[in-house]
Amino acid sequence: MFRKPIAVHWERFDFEAAKPEVEEIAHHFGAYLSSYRDKEGGRSRHATMGPVGKLLQQVRTGEWGLEDLLGFAVRTHEMSDATGYLSPEAHNQLRAGIEKLLDLLQRAPLTARPTLLSRVEYATYYQQKLRLLEYLQGVMGDWAAFLRAKYGDDQALRQAWSDPRVSFERLPYPSEKALAGATGAKREDIAAFLAEKGKEVAEIVEEIEEEE
Repeated sequence: MFRKPIAVHWERFDFEAAKPEVEEIAHHFGAYLSSYRDKEGGRSRHATMGPVGKLLQQVRTGEWGLEDLLGFAVRTHEMSDATGYLSPEAHNQLRAGIEKLLDLLQRAPLTARPTLLSRVEYATYYQQKLRLLEYLQGVMGDWAAFLRAKYGDDQALRQAWSDPRVSFERLPYPSEKALAGATGAKREDIAAFLAEKGKEVAEIVEEIEEEE
């Protein structure tokens, strides 16, 4: 006895055409995450993605609507953020990201949805890592300007630090780790810069330094 073949209709989906929407969604999630500070600290993938990572896991089930997902994300933020505070602007960015993500998934065939969710996840993660690197570049620029204002040129800096290899273009990261291992004028300079910038700068810089 022969079984009647089952016809399966495969819908083609243009992932390249959806790329701008994926990037826009990642931008909204990234804008929200720019104000998020993981309570446990660290810059692991889990900490970097914050509530967005857990949110995307719930989206994958296909069982949650906009208000459900937003409520879940807000509650996750309250429990995992260092302050527990979610600003109105961050809330709006989070909502916009969820709305646009659900709209995109609704228009995509079921077979394309897992790939779309993965692309949103990686695009968001990439934007966050890029934001941290840009932050580090800004800190290092301020660090060089701080030392340049004090010493004027490389030669004076080298003499003060007793380091013939250091220059304004080649500086150690101003982290707590660097502070602990420094002595003399170098230690004083790092301590003064960190006191001016605040503890958070030292923590973020040190976390990025450890990743490298």
